[in-house]
Amino acid sequence: MLSDSNAKLSLKRLKGYFLIVPAFIFELLFFIIPLIIVFVYSFSKIDAFGRITFEFTIQNYFNILTPEFTKTILRTLAVASISTIFCLILGYPIGYYIGFKEKKYQNLLIMLIIIPFWLSFVARTYSIISIFSTNGIFNQILTFLGFVGDKPQWLYAWYSVVFGMVYNYLPMMVLPIYASAEKLNPQYLEAAQSLGASPINVFFKVTLPLTMPGIFAGSILVFIPAVGEFLVPELLGGIEWYMIGNHLWIIFLTMGNYPLGSALSIVLIILVLFITILYIKYFAKEVELGL
Repeated sequence: MLSDSNAKLSLKRLKGYFLIVPAFIFELLFFIIPLIIVFVYSFSKIDAFGRITFEFTIQNYFNILTPEFTKTILRTLAVASISTIFCLILGYPIGYYIGFKEKKYQNLLIMLIIIPFWLSFVARTYSIISIFSTNGIFNQILTFLGFVGDKPQWLYAWYSVVFGMVYNYLPMMVLPIYASAEKLNPQYLEAAQSLGASPINVFFKVTLPLTMPGIFAGSILVFIPAVGEFLVPELLGGIEWYMIGNHLWIIFLTMGNYPLGSALSIVLIILVLFITILYIKYFAKEVELGL
């Protein structure tokens, strides 16, 4: 009997290993190996003829410490952080509201949130240009209402980049918060109110801690792609508001400097991992205290 139990247990483990093999192969081919290649390239050189020579050097990392790259990295982190905060401010009430609606209304509202994802990311971003350009819809409305004389320029500034980020990534904040709010037991809120807690105290002492997992997941889903964003700053920010993704495009495809681009990519990955780990540690404590 014991041998049969061991055999069944081994068979279950073997089936489990077979289930993870496709995912492991996918990660190996399309994530781990390319990352290793980029890491190796970051320590290589370019000779006088523009050819890559695999001679070990750390000069590429020192080249990133220039004021231009430092300013770009700080700008990228600032824009991604501001965009994440605005997504949270706008997305939390929406996700919370949907989470407490009846099921039939929830499906409809979630569908309305997801519909923008059916359109191309490029088309959604170009729609912002048609709205906020000098002769766009927004300026035409302001001119018609008599608020402006000369039409102002709303594009090619930090706020236009942030607006594009929030517009494109807001659903990724709403959906996790909705998932957390839907699981929130209304009896907890009623119990807090019956014990004399004000609506503000109920929110900060009960609602907010219990929906922290959704805030955490949504913030990660917005921040990480925002850091690597290329199209939004390219179309809405202009050269003065280029982010790391735009510089990587120039370094790899225009300059052909693969070692420098690889070094910048590795630095970006390390920064994002570091910030994400700090964020996880902080929110892990918050979630543990909330639960």
